[in-house]
Amino acid sequence: MIAAIVFLVITAPFCLWAAWSDLKFLKIPNILSIMLAISFVIVGIFVLPFEDYLWRLFVGVAAFVIGFVIYLSGIIGGGDIKFIAAMLPFVAPDDLLAFAFLISIMSLAGVASHRLVGKLKLAPEGWKSWNTGRKFPFGFSLAGALFYYGVFNVFMAF
Repeated sequence: MIAAIVFLVITAPFCLWAAWSDLKFLKIPNILSIMLAISFVIVGIFVLPFEDYLWRLFVGVAAFVIGFVIYLSGIIGGGDIKFIAAMLPFVAPDDLLAFAFLISIMSLAGVASHRLVGKLKLAPEGWKSWNTGRKFPFGFSLAGALFYYGVFNVFMAF
């Protein structure tokens, strides 16, 4: 229960930052992913059993390596890969499949809401994600998925 609350408090500002940055600039800053990863390394050791902590670190590193290969194919941006690798340690290993499903649902909701805002001309002036054709700020969906996962875990802890 403590881990869920601590992780939500830590990840929520990063989720907001990632969503805002990707919508406005179509970029997730490297410093965001680095700070998120460092946050897990520092805090995770205190709130998780050691084996769980190591497993989660492994998942983050594996995601980065696999993601780098996917990035080379041009399917997904580098900022998204780094953000995924930094955020996955905050997800319990038993929840990874459900979290992948949550990312897919958030992606559908994100694309729909992003397109709707663009069609209705409600997008803020000068924000890049609404002025680059068919590109979609995937960090918007990733951040939403991590935030809702954290909120769900806190509610399930009570």
